Amino acid sequence: MKKIILSLTFITLISGYAESQITLDSTNFATIGWVVQEARDSLPTVAPGNSGANQTWDLSGLDTHTVDTLTFTNPNWTQGGTDFPDANLAIYNHGDSMHTYINNSYSGAEMLGIGGDVFGAGYTTIKFDPTQTFTQWPMNYQDSFNDSSGIDETFYLGQGPTGPDSARFKQLNETFVDVDGWGSVTTPLGTFDALRTYTITINTDSIWIWTSFSGWTFYQEQTGTTYQYEWFSNDPNTNFPIATMTVDAGNNAENVRWLLVTPTLSGIDDNTTSDLKLYPNPAQEQLTIETQTAGILEIINVNGQLVKRIQLQANLNTVEVKDLDAGVYIYVVTSQNNDEIKTGQFTISR
Repeated sequence: MKKIILSLTFITLISGYAESQITLDSTNFATIGWVVQEARDSLPTVAPGNSGANQTWDLSGLDTHTVDTLTFTNPNWTQGGTDFPDANLAIYNHGDSMHTYINNSYSGAEMLGIGGDVFGAGYTTIKFDPTQTFTQWPMNYQDSFNDSSGIDETFYLGQGPTGPDSARFKQLNETFVDVDGWGSVTTPLGTFDALRTYTITINTDSIWIWTSFSGWTFYQEQTGTTYQYEWFSNDPNTNFPIATMTVDAGNNAENVRWLLVTPTLSGIDDNTTSDLKLYPNPAQEQLTIETQTAGILEIINVNGQLVKRIQLQANLNTVEVKDLDAGVYIYVVTSQNNDEIKTGQFTISR
């Protein structure tokens, strides 16, 4: 199955002891409406640097090889939301069309499960039991915690009497998190005061196959360990990890995801900005979009699914929406150079 690694502590940090101690709590977690773009450097030349107090981490040499867009939405608006009644946030990844379901409470932020075309056979949901804890609240420099989580899912293959009928996939995760440093971090986006976490995760994946002539048979088991650093800023304009670095056992960087632009918050009733206008709202068969710069328009339905993606030209653009169902939609407009995002909401009425 797809391994989903998302940066899930989307926070504004609060300065504390001698302007060095940073404290996190549940009110610092991102909410419904945020849109984030992360760049990915798959061949990084930067290093994670040292742990401890008053560190300076230089990640300015990061490159952009791919870009991921994440939209934070109401779980009740998504296709799999009813399977996660305790979720108060769903994160939609435009790249793989997957949802991640989150519960953020006063004691911690947990991943409850995922939804999407996980096995290549249509939309399905997978629940974590136990759930996966990303952080405990409150959280400070030199805090640490351990966590155990898992997946145990059986799915139908339907290959008949000559092949496997069903498969069982079981994953166990043991996670060890250490808030190991504070200081400043520099990326291509800028320099930020930061708190760093170091996470070790041990994954054990087991698979069983069921056939009509032999019943359940153990197929294989694989164990792997991942090592990850994350930097969180106390800049109130970020609300998302500045960088997430995966390293090997020798502490060499393997890939880095980093905040490409300042995240935006789409207001429920906000459908205009100073240099972007969308009308009429409500719309029936067409939308007109006025923008000063060329870019990409993405339209997302209430299930968090991407339903249209269109190239926009600077000036006037006409977008056909008569093929879309009546209802509420979110739009995301990304500038041609990926340096600015604008979001909003509109309605189609019939």
